[in-house]
Amino acid sequence: MTDGPAFDRPAFGGPAFERPAFDAIVLCGGASSRMGADKSLMVVGGQALARTVADVMGHAGAHRVQAQGGDAAALASLGLSCVADRWPGRGPGVAVADVLVHAAAGSAVEPDIVVVAACDHPDLDVATVHALVAALGRGEPETGPGSDDGSSWPAAAVAVAVQRRHPTLCAWRRSLCAPIAGQWMENGGSSLTSLLEAVSSRHDVVEVAVEVSAVRDLDSPGDVSRYDRGVPHHEVDRQP
Repeated sequence: MTDGPAFDRPAFGGPAFERPAFDAIVLCGGASSRMGADKSLMVVGGQALARTVADVMGHAGAHRVQAQGGDAAALASLGLSCVADRWPGRGPGVAVADVLVHAAAGSAVEPDIVVVAACDHPDLDVATVHALVAALGRGEPETGPGSDDGSSWPAAAVAVAVQRRHPTLCAWRRSLCAPIAGQWMENGGSSLTSLLEAVSSRHDVVEVAVEVSAVRDLDSPGDVSRYDRGVPHHEVDRQP
């Protein structure tokens, strides 16, 4: 993973939570074709979407928060450190896999858990982030001689709302997922769903029930308009 400054946690205040250490990645790449503009930089509720999601991760206690992909200069102007998108155009699944693979080399000094969220989840909240991290358990999987190679540990925790997985909000254990993610990329994998399937073929992937508001996404100007008007998320699919 590209080195970047630690997220300025003291600026947020709040209690120190005793839970596994974790890093956070905000997905900011992609063409934003339906939105017609870079949605990571779109101001919603008085703040750029990427900054909003990053702030939630900081409040939740992330060791480090970085943006992945997108306009690095513009994101830096928002105070965000960036991880370059080494495979632009291949989708969020490849972006996440690349983060997992390249973080593994520094795993001895980095948290094993990384929470990844798309930039367009404006109502993501601290409790949801904590639930995803807690679902992966405490400590580190044992992968040395005589161990069970971490097979008893969940490798990922994915948000579930309205009986559907939302892989754009997921916590991953780097030590367990990185080898699988590397092979998955070599085999031409592309979607987050298929990456989760590859991981679940080797390790447990747990589902974490979350409020539907936490996974609300804004893909188009109409989505933003409805959000600004306060249209509840469960009513969005019924809009003309």
